[in-house]
Amino acid sequence: MAPQCLTGSLTGLVPHLHKANWQTLRMDLYGHGRSARPERGYTISLFTEQIWEVLSYLRTKTGISVLGHSLGAVIAGNLVQQHPKLF
Repeated sequence: MAPQCLTGSLTGLVPHLHKANWQTLRMDLYGHGRSARPERGYTISLFTEQIWEVLSYLRTKTGISVLGHSLGAVIAGNLVQQHPKLF
């Protein structure tokens, strides 16, 4: 399982998380995948805000875990700092 995580994508990890009864949410950050480029440029704050908006829309209150690879790990850390009650 670990080598799949080193490819820059956590896609290979998702089936293992589902087998362990974890629910997962994956999303395109602005300017990645099928998402449009942000008008104000790419920043850690922008991506953190984007994830927070999605979690707020889903009415996520507490007890979540975040996992990120590379830039995603930086964004995950920022999310934890900005919204510690979620975790």
